[in-house]
Amino acid sequence: ALNSAVRRQAGMARGCYNRALKRGGAQGSMTVSVSVGSSGAVCGVSVVADSVNNGGIRACVIGKFRSASYPKPKEGCVTVNVPISFKMK
Repeated sequence: ALNSAVRRQAGMARGCYNRALKRGGAQGSMTVSVSVGSSGAVCGVSVVADSVNNGGIRACVIGKFRSASYPKPKEGCVTVNVPISFKMK
């Protein structure tokens, strides 16, 4: 359930990319590491790989993951790495 919820949140990151496209082209991929504590609250978010190289997109994506709450993991703090691909259509 936690993996599914985190991956759904990755879909919300699409809005960050779409806003950035209005200001110019950008594409690439990003891997976000999300740590969720035993209560379901986020205890950490970081970008561990980023070929988009756009600070605005990076900050927006981190904010999307940080502001969400997730199902409680079965054990302690769990980290999920989420790959996100951004391509112009």
